Amino acid sequence: SQVIRGDASATAVNLRTVATDGEYADGPARVLLPLLGIYALGTVSLQGFNLVYLRVAADIGAGEASGLITAIPGIVLGVACFLYGTLGDFIPLRRIVDVGVVLIVAGSLLGFAFSSSLTGIIIARALQTLGYQASASAYMILATGIADPKRRGLYVGLMCAAFQGGTAIGMLSGGLLAELNWALLLLIPLGGLAVLPIMGRRVPARAHTGRIDVVGLAIFSSLALLLTLVASNPRWWLIGGLIIGGALFWRYIGRARAPFITRSFFT
Repeated sequence: SQVIRGDASATAVNLRTVATDGEYADGPARVLLPLLGIYALGTVSLQGFNLVYLRVAADIGAGEASGLITAIPGIVLGVACFLYGTLGDFIPLRRIVDVGVVLIVAGSLLGFAFSSSLTGIIIARALQTLGYQASASAYMILATGIADPKRRGLYVGLMCAAFQGGTAIGMLSGGLLAELNWALLLLIPLGGLAVLPIMGRRVPARAHTGRIDVVGLAIFSSLALLLTLVASNPRWWLIGGLIIGGALFWRYIGRARAPFITRSFFT
């Protein structure tokens, strides 16, 4: 228990160090609320597609592959949470947010331009998901690093509210745009870029030194993709690959010096 308390204290100190970097200490709202806006509009688009994906599949002739329209971006979202949580320890949050903005723009424009292609839509939605989750992860790292427990609780609570609000608005938007032009759902995340002037360059640019578990993240991402493929098309060789990959992943995290996730997480 002493070790656990010591690790928790060290983590809290590290988060506070990052959170008070630069101008962030003088105005967390000017950083956190724009990040929250980007995340909320990404959630609107995600939930809108979750509602109308069958309509999308019918319009582009996706057939039995219709489930991939929502499944693959959903898996990408899960992987992105682990990915950014790890990268946030070693890469400046400002750089992560900047890359996220680029991914949002690329995904939105690509998806709208190739909205008649199943592959184009899936790739675009995956890029958008990686983009807006970068802002979400940066938000949580900064919010949980606020020293004042009341303010910290407020900002963490706002994250939950943004998800619920984005879900409700996304379902409403999906229903409306399904009758007009569902491809407009792909442009919604671009609206989040309007808050960038408010945020400016206030996202902390410092990071701690460390090692990124590239191998572990690659195996985990591959397993997540295999799981999606098995769920939509349970072929024996996909199931076999999933089992072998799972065994490989379990062996790896048990022997690696600094895996991004340990066996104790599962046990």
